[in-house]
Amino acid sequence: MNMARTRDIVARLHGRKTLILGNHDRGRSRSWWLEAGFEQVSEYPIIYKDFFFLSHEPMYMNKHMPYVNVHGHIHGQKYEGKNYFNVCVEHWDYTPLTFEQIRDAVVASEEQD
Repeated sequence: MNMARTRDIVARLHGRKTLILGNHDRGRSRSWWLEAGFEQVSEYPIIYKDFFFLSHEPMYMNKHMPYVNVHGHIHGQKYEGKNYFNVCVEHWDYTPLTFEQIRDAVVASEEQD
């Protein structure tokens, strides 16, 4: 995808845009993605609000780790376990999720235990 098309898509997304580079993103430089409209670009997972472990693909989480892994990469598949939350577009009918939606789903999952 070229810069103009990427900018167009990113510009239509609301909120702050952070890209955690994945297997299809690494052919472009960090500066290319920033120019395309992302506020932050990372090659590595990000710990957000001391609880959410943001990564491109599911990362190992054991039941004793204090994180929920918010990830993509696996498309419509479900990764089992309360420590994982799949944000792939195929799983959510190509609709972006807000942080509040993710947080509320995680809290509801925690309360079921």
